[in-house]
Amino acid sequence: MSVLLWLGLGLVFGWIAGMLAGHRAGRLTYLVLGGVGALTGGFLFSLFGGLGITGNGMLVAMAGSSLVLVLYLGISRRRT
Repeated sequence: MSVLLWLGLGLVFGWIAGMLAGHRAGRLTYLVLGGVGALTGGFLFSLFGGLGITGNGMLVAMAGSSLVLVLYLGISRRRT
C-alpha cells in the first residue's frame, strides 16, 4: 500500500515541478520522473528504518523527486 502512496506523492511533486519548470520536457516526463524519484527515495528511506508514509516520509518523497528532476534537467541542458 505504501508503494502506491509513494507513487502518488511522486506524481504530485512531478506535476508541480513541471509547472514550475515551464513544461520544457513535457508533462508526462515530469510525472514519470517525479514518481521514480519518490519511489527511489521511499525505498532508500525504508532501508534505513523509516516506516511508510509519515511526515518524514513525505519529505523523503519530495527530496527524491526533486533530486531526480534536478539531475534530469541538468543532463538535458548539457545536451542542447
